[in-house]
Amino acid sequence: MRKIYTGKFLHICSENDGDRFVQFWKSSPDSVSEFKNEMLEYVKLYQEFRPSQSLWLQKKFKFALDEETQLWIEEKVNIPCKKFGNEKLAFVVSKDVIAHIKVINSFEEMHSCIEPKHFSSEEKARKWLDNEFSININNQITNIVFDGLDEEGYTTFKIKTTGIDFVKTIRAFKTVIETNDFVRLNADKYTLLTNREREVLALYTKGVSFKEIPDVLYISYHTVRTHIKNIKRKLKITSSEKLVEYGKAFKPRIRKNR
Repeated sequence: MRKIYTGKFLHICSENDGDRFVQFWKSSPDSVSEFKNEMLEYVKLYQEFRPSQSLWLQKKFKFALDEETQLWIEEKVNIPCKKFGNEKLAFVVSKDVIAHIKVINSFEEMHSCIEPKHFSSEEKARKWLDNEFSININNQITNIVFDGLDEEGYTTFKIKTTGIDFVKTIRAFKTVIETNDFVRLNADKYTLLTNREREVLALYTKGVSFKEIPDVLYISYHTVRTHIKNIKRKLKITSSEKLVEYGKAFKPRIRKNR
């Protein structure tokens, strides 16, 4: 492996007689301009060496890509690198999984000309680049293991998975984190709902229509409309889509003995 570029944030190495680039971030960029400058250096070198493979080691990458930056990456990085010979692109996921989700989305949402693969370890990424990657897809198991407290006192966990769809796994955790944040930020409003209002919300979230709810709860349609109006007022929302979002996040239950 030969180092060919050392920037303020990004280091780029060449291996396999120049046919593979390996990049890692010394630290994460602090701004869009710094990120773009480093990526343009990467493209210049790609044009010079024209490797068929590229491996990004994202361990320290924490920069969140907004939509404008994603479009810029496709135009200024992905398309040129594809033109200059890229055939395989692999990422090793950042410690900041949420930031890496942005990387994944940047390719999918832009319908990128390049289809990268994402891996949990450098070893697996290299095996795929070397056409040696294989995995048992029949027994997908994911375990979460308590890993103690870190130096700052935060609780940490290890995720162990044998599943082939690693991207699907980290997206699932992103959903959990976003749901927890939604509950935390909106708990005060949700507690304003009465038990009956929560029952109405629970039924609607399960797909029961406003016209069908009266038959389930033994109340009039007018009463259901009143409950829905009060729910929206208390939660400060106006759309039925938001009702479902609250229902899925808080998971209200229907009382067995009404």
